[in-house]
Formats: sequence, structure tokens, C-alpha cells
Amino acid sequence: MGSNPVRSLVLAGIASATTAGLSQTTLADVELEDNIPIELARALLRSGHSMPVRFYADIPDHFQTVALPQDAEVLGSVDQGHNQQVFLRVSGNGVPQRSRMIAALEEEDYLILTQAPVDPNQTGFVAPPIIPPGVPVQLCHDSRGMINIRLTSAPDTDDTTINLMMSAIGRGAGFSCAQMIEQTTGFHHRAGAASGLQLRSHLPRMELPVSATTPAQPHRMSMTSSNASTETRIEFQVDLPLEDLYRHFADQVGAQDWQTDAESIGTRTAQGLWLLDVDDHQLLGTLRLVSQGEESYLASFSISLLE
Repeated sequence: MGSNPVRSLVLAGIASATTAGLSQTTLADVELEDNIPIELARALLRSGHSMPVRFYADIPDHFQTVALPQDAEVLGSVDQGHNQQVFLRVSGNGVPQRSRMIAALEEEDYLILTQAPVDPNQTGFVAPPIIPPGVPVQLCHDSRGMINIRLTSAPDTDDTTINLMMSAIGRGAGFSCAQMIEQTTGFHHRAGAASGLQLRSHLPRMELPVSATTPAQPHRMSMTSSNASTETRIEFQVDLPLEDLYRHFADQVGAQDWQTDAESIGTRTAQGLWLLDVDDHQLLGTLRLVSQGEESYLASFSISLLE
């Protein structure tokens, strides 16, 4: 059979129309490198939630008051209804700025839930554990809810983006941040061998304040004069009054089963005496702080066998 010219023309027209239709709906792979459409941003952030999404060039008036680092640039904020987020940009890895924000929030009665990895076998005076930059930090307030701090390195730069997210999760009658922490954290007292007593194993772990600096990496300098005593000491600098610094260490010692026996705080020295019962023995722990001027301190903790 010969070809039908009319049918051939119709098929050609359909193919041409179909091709034209496809070319009109094919999207070009063009990356958005500057501003993105506001509706696209809202769609990305809604994530299945029906709540409206609002954007701000600065800090929203209803965002929880947070002491922001002075060297931070505000990139903007977003309100997703169930949470509010603020985005900052800082130079470096952002860890110092994060530490200052955490300290400021703790002064507002926030409790930190995120725990830094620690070596449970390290006792004596140690540097405060640092939460790795990539680990989000969560703080909790009984009436205000949660605040999360996340650090993200900016690609191809030395800058870091700090994301502050405030959420009302957990806020309500009967909610207790302290109970949450008590369930997951706390000092663990290490039981030492009674034979020979291994006094070093009973040295309490005493973390230096976050803002403290040392001439070198903190380490223990134990000096044992006999089998019945041991001592650790360290020098450091910190901008804290003697009384506040003493309380910082004393609270940690008391949380590790040592019982306070006597305390004295003067203008340049502070001392505390503690007792610890270990099997059939009693240990005497002595904490001494000496102010050396210019925010410089010498701290020591010694253990003696009483009986």
C-alpha cells in the first residue's frame, strides 16, 4: 500500500506540536546564587507545617533576649510559628562566641543539656571540656523553653554561621530542666582499691572556668611524699573574684561525695577542708587558692590519709 500524504502530514504536525510542548516545559538548570524567591524560601521552611513563615532583616521583637557577640553580623531571622531562628556570621570557628553566649544564657537561669565528651579517668585540675563545633548545643529554661546553638562553617571562607533557634518545646506547668539533666548527667564517684588506697584515684575532677587560660596545656603535677598523701596543683589566669572562683571548685568537689568540714576565704587566699570515707579509711582533702595578682591564681588540692 502507498503512503497516505494526508496521514503523514497529520502525524508530522502532532510530533511537531508535542516537541514544541516539551521544549516549553523543560526547565533550565540555572543555579540561584543571590536572592531566591520569597515563596520558594517559605515553601522550603514550611516542611509540611501549615504555620506561616515570616522573614526579618534583623532580630524579631518577640525573639527571646539573648546577648549576641559584639563581633557578629546579623544575617537575618525567620519565624516558623513553632520556632524562631536567628542567623549570625562571625570570623573563625565560632567557638569563643558560642561560649560567651552560653555563659550569658546560664546567667539568665538557662541550664545546658548538651554535654562535652570527657575522659572519666582524668582527675585533678583539668581544662573545661569543649563541645566540638559541629555538635549543636541545647539549653533549657523551665518557663521559656529551649534554645539551640548550631555552628556551621561557611564554604570557601574562614567564617562561621551561628544559628540560634528558640522553641517553646517543654515549656509548661511542672516542666523541670533540672530533672532532665539529673536523669542523664551527674558526677560519678570512682571507687578505688582499699589496698594501698591509690590516693590519686580519689582526686576529685575540678574543671577550670571556661574563661580560664593557662601557660600551657593543663596537666596534673602530682607530688607524693609518702603512701599516705598526694597533691595536684596548677597556675592559671581568669577574670573572677577569689570567692567566686573558690565556690566554682568547691561545688564540684562537694558533688563528688566529699563532705565539707571547714572553709575560709580571705583577701588573697581561700581554703576548704573535706572528708571522704573509703571503706575503712577516712581521707582529708584540702583545696587551696592563692591570688597572685593580675587575675593570676595558684590552685592546689591535696589528699591525706587520716585513718
